[in-house]
Amino acid sequence: LVDFGVMLKSKHTLTSIYGLNVIDDELSGTSSAAASKKILNKAISHAAASENNIIPVTRYDSSISNGIVYTIKEHGITDVVIGLHQQADQHTYLGAKAENIIKRVNETIYIYKPMQPFNTFTRIVVAMPPNSETEPGFLHWLKKMLQIAKEAGIPIHFYSTPDAKTAIEKVVERSAETIQMQFKEFSNWDDFLIFSRDLKVNDLFVIVSSRKGHDSYLPQLNKLPYYLSNYFLNQSLIMLYPMQLDSGINMGDIEQADSNLIETISDQIDAIGKAGKYVRGLFKGK
Repeated sequence: LVDFGVMLKSKHTLTSIYGLNVIDDELSGTSSAAASKKILNKAISHAAASENNIIPVTRYDSSISNGIVYTIKEHGITDVVIGLHQQADQHTYLGAKAENIIKRVNETIYIYKPMQPFNTFTRIVVAMPPNSETEPGFLHWLKKMLQIAKEAGIPIHFYSTPDAKTAIEKVVERSAETIQMQFKEFSNWDDFLIFSRDLKVNDLFVIVSSRKGHDSYLPQLNKLPYYLSNYFLNQSLIMLYPMQLDSGINMGDIEQADSNLIETISDQIDAIGKAGKYVRGLFKGK
């Protein structure tokens, strides 16, 4: 989790990485509270070994998810990294805490299940539902994934619609960066299990999801907990929920061919909140 959170941070910015430890009021002073503090201190030391600084934040709250949500808002966090809980199954895959955060927080959220060290990945595979490129947070998460692929020196393979492919290519053309990319047309999410055949053990599988009611939301996304808990048990993966807006710009109304306009609007969206990063250790329970 720490390695991924560090890689989300651009080397060219002064944004901060926060490590949050939310302690249940009733468990304050118990061995559980001490153990969670120990995990946070370990994350800080791990980041320091690569010359990165994590700002520790400890919060006491009767509700773990409330404590996380309020901290995100108070610190103007833009990217939220949450470890997949250890009891994940097809009925409670994300867990009640993560689901509550997704519903209440509009920022980019990454639910991460690491099965191996980050530096052992040899490819990033990104699955995008149709209309992903019309979401307000599209450019934000895309730039993060491209940045990670570039810094890790590994290729990134997109499974997407032709419209998304065009949008991604326009962004890369403007960036003047050399990034190894491949595309495969994919739009039938009823056929999601093709990934169980295509993925390799050292792939990082990134699934771009969506909150209900937004442009790229599909009913088939509700089947993901069953698929992931039964067919991708040993696969490192990230469930990515793009940034959304309470109100304002609707990216679906913007002509995607005008990449200059898209870039300008995306920058305005990014400016809404203060820059920040959020790294949270594994939380227990559902």
